[in-house]
Amino acid sequence: MLTLVSYWLPAELLAMRPAERLRPSAWAERHRVLTRMQSARSGPWRNAQAPYLAGLMDLCMRRDVEEVTIVKAAQVGVSEALRNVIGYYAHQEPDPILLVLPDEQSGRKIVAQRIVPLLRNTPCLREQFTAASRDIQLRHITLANGFTLRLGWSGSPASLASDPCRVVINDEVDKFQPWSGRESDPITLGYARTQTYEGRRLIVNVSTPTTADGLIWRRFESTPVRLYFHVPCPHCGAYQKLVFSNVKWKKFDQADPAREAAMIEKEKAAWYECAHCHAAIHEPQRAAMIQQGRWQAEDEDGVPVDDADLGSRVGVHIWAAYALWCPLFRIAAEFVRCKGDPISLMGFTNSWLGEPFRQQIVHAKVGVFESKSVECSAAPARIVPGWARCLIATADTQKDHFYYVIRAWGVGFRSQRVDHGMVMTFEELRQRALLSRFPWQDSNRLPAGVCMLGIDSGGTSSLSGSRTAEVYKFALSDPARIKPLKGDGHTRDLPIRTSRVTYRPPDQSAAPFDVFLSLVNCTYYKDRLAHAITAKMAAADPATAVVTGEHDMWSLNSENDSDYNRQMTSEHKVLVRKEGGRQVQMWMPVSSGAANHYWDCEYMQFAVADMARVDLMQPPRPESTQRQPPPHPWPQRQLPARPPIRRHYG
Repeated sequence: MLTLVSYWLPAELLAMRPAERLRPSAWAERHRVLTRMQSARSGPWRNAQAPYLAGLMDLCMRRDVEEVTIVKAAQVGVSEALRNVIGYYAHQEPDPILLVLPDEQSGRKIVAQRIVPLLRNTPCLREQFTAASRDIQLRHITLANGFTLRLGWSGSPASLASDPCRVVINDEVDKFQPWSGRESDPITLGYARTQTYEGRRLIVNVSTPTTADGLIWRRFESTPVRLYFHVPCPHCGAYQKLVFSNVKWKKFDQADPAREAAMIEKEKAAWYECAHCHAAIHEPQRAAMIQQGRWQAEDEDGVPVDDADLGSRVGVHIWAAYALWCPLFRIAAEFVRCKGDPISLMGFTNSWLGEPFRQQIVHAKVGVFESKSVECSAAPARIVPGWARCLIATADTQKDHFYYVIRAWGVGFRSQRVDHGMVMTFEELRQRALLSRFPWQDSNRLPAGVCMLGIDSGGTSSLSGSRTAEVYKFALSDPARIKPLKGDGHTRDLPIRTSRVTYRPPDQSAAPFDVFLSLVNCTYYKDRLAHAITAKMAAADPATAVVTGEHDMWSLNSENDSDYNRQMTSEHKVLVRKEGGRQVQMWMPVSSGAANHYWDCEYMQFAVADMARVDLMQPPRPESTQRQPPPHPWPQRQLPARPPIRRHYG
């Protein structure tokens, strides 16, 4: 008996076979060929040349993701990867796409020089060309399989509000023309065109940022899930996202920044320092670890994107350190060239770091903290100075560890770091912060202990549940000394206020419990910390109260910890423009992802010092001014001795 298959020729069977379903990254490797006009690396597309782009392309086909906001540095390949996404949809899912660009002139140029060559140089797409010349135009492209690509631009509401589209790509969002018309902004108009594709639509917003109030950065910050490319350290294997604060370079004694930058490039004197083991990662090792990288959510502990539930709106950030064609020494040299030039620094921040530029108002340098530790007057670590009146500890809560700082406080809010470090468990934190005893500079006094511990209430999740619940229970074990704190930027009327909170654990089987939580005005206490770091106080002789000089109001000890010093420079106060043109001063991270745990501990020190009423402390009175008991106003009369009472017992 003949089967049905035997009636068909091999060529006919091949023609009837359904197209193989590929991911966009696999489709690009199989079909995409780059010309010299499109890339300096012409030839077949290879994901290994930019490993981070593979996951970015595949993100655009996930059914659970409807909007992707990409903040990027310049020339990292993201725009070309999105053209691969256009090619993928044109071949495998030929639904209409709207490409929105800043203006019509730049839009026509992109279509002519990028999109049309993409279609012509890809065999599987070239086969879908029709004979009608009207189907290939700069504002409208139609293929035989039903795929259409329309061009829109930010200054034309008509180009954004016509036919429905499944995919909308808003390219170079921060260059969009200011929207002053009666209709909605370009992103909202494009979003409305996807309503008929509910559950299958995709909106991609991509741009190099400009300022913090730019459209792309505000869109990125509003996303509930943010993705970063994590790479493994070649020394310790720990996955981490690359941050600019860990890019190190050799310091040359050159007064001219341009000459110093030239020396860095000539000697290739730059490397990356691992955030975990602090080992140096050099250029060949960097290339190998980027090849093993993976996308992870910001709040997930080691969960790759493929295994995570991302939700409908996702933010993505990528900067120049991930581009294999951009060595670290070139990034470092470019930063050195920008010293003292705000305009050049803005260009570096936007185009190389992929971050918005903010005008600095207050920012401490690492050298300030190094000098405080190495100067001859620096006190030894874990020793309490004689002028101190109490010890205060603060701790910053992380997913599986804590950073802590212990400070000695005296009159006039004078303070000195006594101890700092990292611990893994609550019990170890209790031992270091509450049970430890520190000897005084004067050995005749009994060792001193911490009078109060302020601990960040957390809010992150751990394997055992909410970290907040763990902090609250830890505080309830010693409520007189352990105070849970929470930063609150909206507490403007008072620097700190305490409220009773009924906490309901995520675990429904656990009963709710009450705890007193202190809401801390972060801006106020960060301002106080920034002032105290450089402030001086009058130094007086304790015996005579005569002013003999001055000393630091806020000091460290002789333990010069480079990690502590870097974290203390992780934030700066900048001028940010809000809606309506209003400018406000805000504390912001210097670079995305830089660790700031010790900085948080130190500003919380001032909040706990207020709770401990350090302002009421009085200096000891000099011996020469101590009051003597006044003489009695009249002489005492000597009374005769009273004879003893004799008792007789019968």
